[in-house]
Amino acid sequence: MPLKLYNFWRSSCSWRVRACLAMKNVDYKYLPIDLFKDGGEQKKPEYLEINPMDQIPFLVDGDADVAQSMAILEYIEEKYKNPPLLPKDVKLRAKVREICGLITSGIQPLQHRKVLGLMTSEDAKLKWAHDCVASGFEILEKILQKSSGKYCVGDDITMADLCLVPQAYNAVDRFSVDLNKFSVISRIYLSLEENPSFKKSHPLNQPDCPIQVPTFVHGDVIISQSMAIMDYIDNKFEGYSLLPKDLALRAKVKEICEIICSGIQPIQNLSVLQKIGEANKMEWAHHWIQSGFDSLEKVLQKSSGKYCVGDDITMADACLVPQVYNAMFRYNVSMSRFPTISRINEALLGHPAFQLSHPDNQPDCPKK
Repeated sequence: MPLKLYNFWRSSCSWRVRACLAMKNVDYKYLPIDLFKDGGEQKKPEYLEINPMDQIPFLVDGDADVAQSMAILEYIEEKYKNPPLLPKDVKLRAKVREICGLITSGIQPLQHRKVLGLMTSEDAKLKWAHDCVASGFEILEKILQKSSGKYCVGDDITMADLCLVPQAYNAVDRFSVDLNKFSVISRIYLSLEENPSFKKSHPLNQPDCPIQVPTFVHGDVIISQSMAIMDYIDNKFEGYSLLPKDLALRAKVKEICEIICSGIQPIQNLSVLQKIGEANKMEWAHHWIQSGFDSLEKVLQKSSGKYCVGDDITMADACLVPQVYNAMFRYNVSMSRFPTISRINEALLGHPAFQLSHPDNQPDCPKK
């Protein structure tokens, strides 16, 4: 009977255990517990009956069950001997456990969602977590300067590394900690990122990770759907606003966004094209984009200045440029019949923000 692991894709404690199981090549049944859905599935009676602590990860092995990530790591280490994640040398083994304790007891609990939930604002949460993690990393960096080889303790992967990677990932991805200030931590983290076991156990590779792209994570906030993400960003971050203050102009921006995001893009979505079939998908996409652009051109002839709505860049422009790029380079739509769309697109392509965000300039773009 395989092990059962109750866990959550984004949980750093869960990641430690997943990485351990991957390192030892142990099969297990992945049982997702969503910490945020409907107030948290860990609080539901059916889960509390299994684990009264209302926490994850939680390991079940036949009639044995273990809570708390470090206790689970120790259990797995004793049951599955190879490869060992604790050194034989007593001093080195103590050093591994010291580093684990620093991370799991001295850093991670201070930025736990329950602690952050006591903060009065998102800014307060981010500052608290950032400062606590950075302070802990200052101590950890000094320890690793003495203990590390290729990894945290010498040249073999240990439990210390299983704890380091999730904490470093959270530090960068959730709390904007600059790892460049911690050269040893950064070196070890970047090395371990390429290890197959850490890739396999990575949060984004878990079955309960939101599969939609884009998915935006900001602290405890998780948002899918591009328009919802843009609206959150526009309200959250002060400075340049992508929605006009004028009610009529703001409505016009949203109208154009809807024409593109609801009236054009979904019809040429990958899932639709797969249904259409390889032989007909180009003709299908070309036809519906061109039809949508016919309508959009008429709208923009009345609303546009330098950009889609007047002379300021708005969300409408953020929607326009990617759709034109797809139309031209994926579906061979001639833009000559759409002079207003073409003019606005060319003006936007010269803007640094659109150059920075261009598909060709992304780290996962295949290099020629």
